[in-house]
Amino acid sequence: MSDPPTPNSNELLATGGGNATASGVSFQAEVGTLFGVQLLSERRLDARLGLGDVRARSLRFETEAPVDDFLVETDVSGRIFVQAKSSLTLSQTSNSEFGRVADQIVRQYHTCAQGTGRRVLDPFTGRLQDAWLALTGTALSDGEMRQLLSYVQVCKYDFRGADRRLAIEALRPLIRDEDGRKRARAATRRAASRLPASYPFRPRRQSRLPRRFKSASEGSPFE
Repeated sequence: MSDPPTPNSNELLATGGGNATASGVSFQAEVGTLFGVQLLSERRLDARLGLGDVRARSLRFETEAPVDDFLVETDVSGRIFVQAKSSLTLSQTSNSEFGRVADQIVRQYHTCAQGTGRRVLDPFTGRLQDAWLALTGTALSDGEMRQLLSYVQVCKYDFRGADRRLAIEALRPLIRDEDGRKRARAATRRAASRLPASYPFRPRRQSRLPRRFKSASEGSPFE
């Protein structure tokens, strides 16, 4: 029996040009804003990721990775690859948006060198199996499926409510004035929308924010 073909490095990289579609830009920017304010405030990353006491060290947008919306480098030498979707339908076709996401996850897994799902995951695992077979020419084993799924987290965000407030509150250690925190969040959101592809968002000193975001109230830590 011959060894399965090894994916070419060019096959594994992002092929969509690294630019979000117009309909997804707003949601993608909101997700980037949340990671951005957690980076600036040095807060632990979202508990929904299940990573424990881990913080961001840097944030890149529109990367060359298969899962390409964001790349978060953590303070424990880890990396979080983020694909932000405002909605996703459990389609049965491989050429659907859902199928493309499955393909990105499989290519990301192989790029990084390298539980059995419940029935509700069957459409998802089916697309993962299709993408794996198309890339490697071999079937995805149960063990490989469990390992692959261990790298995937699905988070639901509400950027009109709780998660918007969370991002503003995360800036409290840096900016006492609430209006200043809101402006800083808005500026971070604009940066998440406009930074060039693969541009690293890595502030040298989190405590040094632009003056227009600093509280003018007496006793401000920035005065």
